[in-house]
Amino acid sequence: MLETNVFDRLLDSVSFIENKTRNCCNLLVCGDFNSRTSICPDYVVNDEFDHMSVLPDEYISDTQLPRFSQDEGHVNNNGLLLLDFCKQTGLRIMNGRVGNDSEIGRYTFVGHRGCSVVDYGICSQNLFNFIKEFEVQEPNILSDHCMINFSFDFIKQQVSDAPSEDFEYVNSKFVWNNELKEEYLEKLQQSLTTEKLFELNSNISCCTDSNNIQSCLSDFVNILDNVSAPLFKKKIYNVDQNETENDYFTEKKPNSMV
Repeated sequence: MLETNVFDRLLDSVSFIENKTRNCCNLLVCGDFNSRTSICPDYVVNDEFDHMSVLPDEYISDTQLPRFSQDEGHVNNNGLLLLDFCKQTGLRIMNGRVGNDSEIGRYTFVGHRGCSVVDYGICSQNLFNFIKEFEVQEPNILSDHCMINFSFDFIKQQVSDAPSEDFEYVNSKFVWNNELKEEYLEKLQQSLTTEKLFELNSNISCCTDSNNIQSCLSDFVNILDNVSAPLFKKKIYNVDQNETENDYFTEKKPNSMV
């Protein structure tokens, strides 16, 4: 059973992330909250400027999002805490709103004493536009909690139509060799490699923007490349696609006779 201070810790974590990223982030929280929320609003009701003239200019009113639930009419203490958590953070419950669960809000717990909705997917409202699927699956024999399956489909980067010669050919690839497994593990455990990994771990903890993250990702790739390349890297020989002539197919003219 969740305690009050669990939601306090969640709120502290969200506040920490938002401060670190200067509110340039979207958040996702999911799991068993042991919270029954019925269809109670997880947003502040009637907080528009028309109703509250004392709100600051930068205040953004909550969007009214209807929510459905088969557990309608049942709310417990943890449910009230979860609803308050959503109102304070701007996160919104996905159950009963999106995907195959839209306008349903299926039970997520099915036990011998009854059914309820206590497992949730909760995310920033900005992410609702990118939810590809959300489904509460049927009860199973492995657990009295139903599995929740969801995914996001974010905007994909546009692929350039530039001609192929503008791109670099891939000139190598990594091929795993199980016979070199022990040697690979030994290289990973070498002091120089472990020092770099520890340093990388520290840098990751201090990331504050996308440039820091990209830098850490590059460092991680370089560390693995230094260890893996001598063992598994193989050269790829590319045929020049622009080549129109070949020694074997080039027609040779006979020598001129004088």
